[in-house]
Amino acid sequence: MSGATAWLRVDLPFTTYGRSQKARRQLRAFLQEVISQRQQQGNLDQSRDVLGLFLASVDADGNALFTEQIVNELTHTISLKK
Repeated sequence: MSGATAWLRVDLPFTTYGRSQKARRQLRAFLQEVISQRQQQGNLDQSRDVLGLFLASVDADGNALFTEQIVNELTHTISLKK
């Protein structure tokens, strides 16, 4: 969380902000992999965790959420935890 409040927001590996951005990229890659695995497993409508709810969600037109939307929501949800 200290990366978000860093005074110097330069994405270099030796800065607090740079380390936070690296961690964010790693988290997003991990979430994309988990989402891919869950989608391959199927039975998304039977899942009872947060990821399963996002995967089973559809919009007003019946379209599933894009993977990027789910990753954004999960990243936001995780960042709210202390």
